[in-house]
Amino acid sequence: MKIYLLRCDDNDTYKTTARKAVREWIKAHASTPQASASTTSSNQEKHDAFEWLILHVVQDGDGADKASTSKWGQRSTTVLEKVKADFNGSSKSAVDRVAQLRLPKPGTSQKPAELPDQIED
Repeated sequence: MKIYLLRCDDNDTYKTTARKAVREWIKAHASTPQASASTTSSNQEKHDAFEWLILHVVQDGDGADKASTSKWGQRSTTVLEKVKADFNGSSKSAVDRVAQLRLPKPGTSQKPAELPDQIED
């Protein structure tokens, strides 16, 4: 499994740079390599495939986990919601490929939660 660690705190940065970087990473790593021989067995193609995950890393207290209100009073989406919309499959049987890891602020006495408890669906 390959994991892309995404550290992005605001929607504008996500839209302008992070989304493109993630798409390029998926394009470069998610496709199965073509064999040089003209006949490629389907078993070899399946062997070269891998699973991938985008892990959105945020620090407690950062604005990335809060949805802001637009100037028209409508709630805008969080960075996590945008990443899920862009990279998770749309069918019910699609694999969830986006998770979030929350890190405590440095200097706090808060004990970090166990990893399975932190990952938000």
